[in-house]
Amino acid sequence: LRKLANKIINSSTKLLPRWRAVVEANRLKPKNLPRDVKTRWNSNFDMINTGLAYRCAIHEFTLDSSNGLSDFHLSSTKWAILGNLRDILMDATLYFSRDSATLATVIPSMDKLDTMLATAIITKPDGEKSVFTAAVKVALVYAKTTLNRYYAKAADSLIYRNAVCKLSIFCSSDATESDDVSTSP
Repeated sequence: LRKLANKIINSSTKLLPRWRAVVEANRLKPKNLPRDVKTRWNSNFDMINTGLAYRCAIHEFTLDSSNGLSDFHLSSTKWAILGNLRDILMDATLYFSRDSATLATVIPSMDKLDTMLATAIITKPDGEKSVFTAAVKVALVYAKTTLNRYYAKAADSLIYRNAVCKLSIFCSSDATESDDVSTSP
């Protein structure tokens, strides 16, 4: 989908008008396929979600030999993989897009996500054996690696360090209520 979206958008005189015509013929809302942007954390979800919604248009568009995009035609297996990925990414996207997502909620969520990624490679949350395709399992391993990079970035954050220090002070058994009051600014 990523390469197809780039081909369509970068060919404003040939492919883009044809894409718009196919979308209109399929009675879909006029829209370009979103591109994956490395600096936008949820762009993978947007790209996959739109791709699945426009599946019939993508199918028709890539089968048209005059477009020269037959290499981008997706098999039913690849569509199933995209469906798996969307389901995985949807919960995280919706959770972290809320107004109430703060550092205090994000770090524990990252911990939970880390655990879920580690176990999702083998089992589903309900304990049944995972039915994810091999490609999705590889993507889960890659996601876990990416999450570990976020952990490293969070550990370098001054705000995170201050929060962890204050938490250790508040949670220590030696701290009393009078200590907390006397050390507050």
